Formats: sequence, structure tokens, C-alpha cells
Amino acid sequence: EGLPLGRTHQRANARNQSAAKKQITCPSTPRPLTLQRAAAELVKHAPALRPPGHIGAICDLLRDAKIDTTRWTGRDIALTLSRDTADRGWIWPTRSSLISPLAYLRRRLNGIDWTGKSPSEQRKSADLARRREQELLELSHAHRTKMASEPEHRAKIQAVIRAHLTCKLQH
Repeated sequence: EGLPLGRTHQRANARNQSAAKKQITCPSTPRPLTLQRAAAELVKHAPALRPPGHIGAICDLLRDAKIDTTRWTGRDIALTLSRDTADRGWIWPTRSSLISPLAYLRRRLNGIDWTGKSPSEQRKSADLARRREQELLELSHAHRTKMASEPEHRAKIQAVIRAHLTCKLQH
């Protein structure tokens, strides 16, 4: 007659459950190295945030907060959290005062806009601007030195000085 539907559905269901278990137990793709480094560095600079388990939990929080760890280092994140803490008039909790470091970190990460320039990027921009300024200053100094050493320029400056002194002597 017909197919025994009950057993067919049971086998299909068993296959689906087996596949779901394999997905859970199979290792997923590794986390990006920049993410792993940022998590480790964050915990290094903010030891109260060290998770009770694997550092991967911190990686997951950073990823969930959509922090671009190719731009934001763990040190940058810790510095930004510290600045935000100070701006709010708060103090960093101690390790012993945190019941759940991961919940605390999640809440703090979600309260900050991570789309702007990181402190590292800000430092790089400032260093680049300072280098440009120094190069312009050196070029200006080199130009002035070159101009001052030319005989025509010296003669012109001496004439201006003589005219100035002559004016002062007459008054």
C-alpha cells in the first residue's frame, strides 16, 4: 500500500537532529587574530574584566559590539572605557566587586560609539601632522638660511639696517 510515514518522519527527524549536533560540536571558523589580540590586550590592561572561562567570551563581546579590531587595539578599548568611566564620575570596579565581568563589559561596550577614530588612529594622525609641521619648519629654515647667505640678500638687509640707524640718529 503506502509508505510507513511514521518511521520515515522519525528517520528524517533523527538525521536533522544528528546534523544539528554536528554543527554544535564541530569547531567553527577561528576568530580573527586581531580580535583575539584585542581581547587578550583588553584583559591585560583591565584585569577586572578577565572572564571566569575562556578568553573567547571577550572576543564574542567585542564582535557583538561591532568593534573593528583592525582599528581598535585592546589598549585602545581599555583606554576608551577608562575615559568613559572617568567622564561619568565613576571608578573602575575591582575584580572582587564584579559578580559578572562579562555582563559588566557587555553593558559598558554597548554604551560607547566605536565608529570614530581609535586612540591609536588619533595618535597616528597627530604624529603625521606634527611630522609635516616639522618638515615645513625645516624647509622654511633651510630657505631662510639659503637666502641669508646670498650676497644680494645680505646687501639689501644691510641697506635696510643702515637706513634705520640713520633715521634714529637724526631724531
